[in-house]
Amino acid sequence: MPCVGWGGSRYGNRMQQGAKGWDAASPRHFHHKKDDAMEPWCQVGPQTGWLCPDDDCTPCDMYALPDFATELEEVREMQVKHLEDLFHIGVTALRVDAAIYHHVYELAAMVNRLPWDLVYQEWWGEYPPHDRTEYVGLYRDVAYRWHLVNRLAGKNATELPELLQLDSGVFGITQDMAVYPFAYHDGRSKDSDPEIATYKNGLAFHQQQKFFLSWPFGEKVLIWGGYGWRDLTHGPPGCDKSDGDHCTPDSVYDEDGHAQCMPAPTVSPLPKSAARERRWVCEHRWQGVAGMMHFRKACRQHAVSEKWEGGKTEGIGVGRLAFRLGNDCFVALTRGRREDEDEDVAGVGGTWDLTGLKIALPQGRYCDMSSLHTQKGWDQSSCPREVEVDEEGVIQHGSVTQG
Repeated sequence: MPCVGWGGSRYGNRMQQGAKGWDAASPRHFHHKKDDAMEPWCQVGPQTGWLCPDDDCTPCDMYALPDFATELEEVREMQVKHLEDLFHIGVTALRVDAAIYHHVYELAAMVNRLPWDLVYQEWWGEYPPHDRTEYVGLYRDVAYRWHLVNRLAGKNATELPELLQLDSGVFGITQDMAVYPFAYHDGRSKDSDPEIATYKNGLAFHQQQKFFLSWPFGEKVLIWGGYGWRDLTHGPPGCDKSDGDHCTPDSVYDEDGHAQCMPAPTVSPLPKSAARERRWVCEHRWQGVAGMMHFRKACRQHAVSEKWEGGKTEGIGVGRLAFRLGNDCFVALTRGRREDEDEDVAGVGGTWDLTGLKIALPQGRYCDMSSLHTQKGWDQSSCPREVEVDEEGVIQHGSVTQG
C-alpha cells in the first residue's frame, strides 16, 4: 500500500490498512470486474460526462476512488461503525455526498441505524424518487439559490419584483423535503461572478444572504461561513504549501479569543486583492446575519400580507421593494450597483428614505435587524439603524441602504 493518509494509515492498490482493525479493506470489498479484482467495474467523473453504463452509477469508482461494495453486509457494518464514531463525538447531522450513486436500501440500512437530527442528500436537479424520499432523507435544493441570485444580481432592477414571487427550487422537491443552502463548496467560482453566490461578490452577496433569511420560503436553510481562496483547490488559511503532506490551519481566533474574520463588505464586487486574500472570511459573522436569523425565527411563520414593488406600486421607484409578513414584520431593500456593471443595466443603489411609507405595523420604535453586528450582549434598548412608526402605521423616520 503505497499511500499514507493524514492519520498515518496506509492505503492504495484497492486496499486500505485502516486504523482500528475493523476498517481494513481488501480488493474484494470494492466493486470490481468479475475476472480482475484490481480493475474497477466502471468509472464516473468529468471524463465520462457523469454518465454511467446502463444508467447505473452505483458500482462505479468516482474520481478514481474505489467504490465500496455496500451490497455486502460486512462492508455495510464497517460503514456503520464509522457513522457510530461520528455520532459519539457529537456529530448529529449528515450530508450524504454523491447520494444518487448509492442504492436506496443499502444507504438506508447504514444511515438509519442512528438517531440523526438531520440527514440530507447531495442533489442537483433530478426528480426525487419516492423510496429515496421515504427511507433516506431530505434533498439539497440548489435551484432556489440560483433563482434568488439571478433576480437580485443577474437581471435589471426593472425586473426586481420577480424576487417576491419566489416559491420553488428543484421541480418536484417541496419545502418539507428540502434543505436550501445559500452557498456550497462545489457551487463556487474562482473569481467574482455575479450569478454565483460567493463572498467575492462583496456587498451583493451580503444582501442576497440577508434576503435569503428574510423571505419566508424554505423550512430548512443553510448559510455559509468559510475562508478566502485563489484557487478552488485551496484548503483553509495556513494550508498553502504544496510540498508538504500535512498542515496546520490558522486559528479563526486570536490569542484573546477574538474572531479574525473579514469585515462585512461595502462594495460589489470585492477589490481583487481582498477577494484573493487567504484568510478566514466568516460570511455568517457579517453585520446583520445574526439579526436576520433572529428575524427569520420570529417572522417566517407569517404569510406575506402586503408587497411594495418598484416600478409597479405607486411611489416606489425601480430597484426598490418591500414586503410585510403578518402584522408585525417588515422588510425593505434597494438593489445596489456593481462597480463593474454595464451602463445599460438598470440599478439604483444609494439609500431609500422610507419616511411617509404606510406599512401598517403597530406604533413603536423598531430595530433594523440587518444592521446588528451581533446579538451577543445586545440589550435591545437601541440599534445601529432604527425605524419609527406612528399610530397610523406610517414610518416617521427610517431608511434602507443598498446591501
